[in-house]
Amino acid sequence: MPSDTRRICGPADETRAPLDEKRIKQDRAKHVVVDGERQDGRTCDEIRKFFVRANAVTQAKGSAYIETGKTKIICSIYGPRESLRKQEFRMKGKLTCEIKYAPFSCKKRRSPVRDAEEKDLSNIIKQALEPAIIMEKFPKAQIDMYIMVLENDGNVLAGAINCATVALVDGGIEMYDLVVASSL
Repeated sequence: MPSDTRRICGPADETRAPLDEKRIKQDRAKHVVVDGERQDGRTCDEIRKFFVRANAVTQAKGSAYIETGKTKIICSIYGPRESLRKQEFRMKGKLTCEIKYAPFSCKKRRSPVRDAEEKDLSNIIKQALEPAIIMEKFPKAQIDMYIMVLENDGNVLAGAINCATVALVDGGIEMYDLVVASSL
């Protein structure tokens, strides 16, 4: 009898994994405000320092480098160029997005293999930016977006969206409007 390989085979009676209360308290302590100041030295109403540089990668059509606090992100745009799938005909262009964390970007070294978090972030960024790009201007073409997180100190999604927007503008990609992101 063939087995269902798509399901996780486990015991019929479920048991919950014990929670590491100490680790949970440590994670919460990172965000605790003491005497009106956050752990990174900012007050409650102060935003992170922000630095933007366009045209950071000379070989790309458009690129940008952003620092938000200690988070550092670089984005490169290639295209519009002919779609890799010749059989696929579209009257609208296609946007592809790939985000990667550098292995040294986090406190704990990351695997170079693309994981579920990177795939989810790629989809979210694509969903945020695709409606803003005038895709009708690029029939049968695709725009490739590559984002690399060089250092992660939080606020990665907002930083990546802002970096990608600046890179699209730098690459001369026609857009309805600019997409801007922030986090609390």
